[in-house]
Amino acid sequence: EPLSVARLIFHLDRMPTGAPAFRRAVAHALDRRRIAETITRGPAPPGNPGVVPPGDPWMNPNVPQYPYDPARARALLAELGYSDRDGDGRLEDAGGAPLAVELVTSPVRDAELVRQMLGEVGIEVRVRTVDPATRAQLGAEGRFQLLFTTHIGSGGDPDYLRTWFTGEEANLFATGSRMRSPEYLRLARRQLEAIDPTERRAIIWRMQAMLAEALPTLPLYYRRFFWIYDSRLLTPFVTRGGLLNGIPLLENKLIFLSR
Repeated sequence: EPLSVARLIFHLDRMPTGAPAFRRAVAHALDRRRIAETITRGPAPPGNPGVVPPGDPWMNPNVPQYPYDPARARALLAELGYSDRDGDGRLEDAGGAPLAVELVTSPVRDAELVRQMLGEVGIEVRVRTVDPATRAQLGAEGRFQLLFTTHIGSGGDPDYLRTWFTGEEANLFATGSRMRSPEYLRLARRQLEAIDPTERRAIIWRMQAMLAEALPTLPLYYRRFFWIYDSRLLTPFVTRGGLLNGIPLLENKLIFLSR
């Protein structure tokens, strides 16, 4: 099933987003199911920390899910030394500086939901709204702390776990969340070369587990494609993977040819 994905990207070399506990706190603070249903105006697959969407035959069902739990989010932030020192509902560090992050986004409703939910656990989110081209440029240049992006590609062959997270993806909307683990880079290459499906599945599952543990990115939800057609006139089909690893290949236009 072709899907687009909406996700948060964390800058791993800037604080506080560079701290794994902070990224886990954000994951617990966001009600991904409510975000999905609010934005898509109906049921939609909530984001999976392992990136591969629910229902996909390649999804590893055993990765950490970080369920919505504001209390757990606050506990993780407390472990990092943040507390509400002045009673205003916002967290501060030991020196009294507020816990604040900038969220780079294009004009979308998602950003306000993220701001509200993170604000409820004491994280001040300063939304910076830019046009999509500027957002992509800031992401490619690493000029962000949190970045919201949407793009095609999460419904195809799981090789996108290599291209997105090893710096090999040409699509600017998928940049900014590179995994640096030597093991992950080795597995990314192995799955590309693996011939045995069972071996490849085991590798892909391990890669998903590593992504969910490191959380360089947090998918918020997936958006389905809906095909509208007259079944009396044609029988459509989807080529798995397809263009940009999620859009059916243009060869599918052959279905419109008469015999």
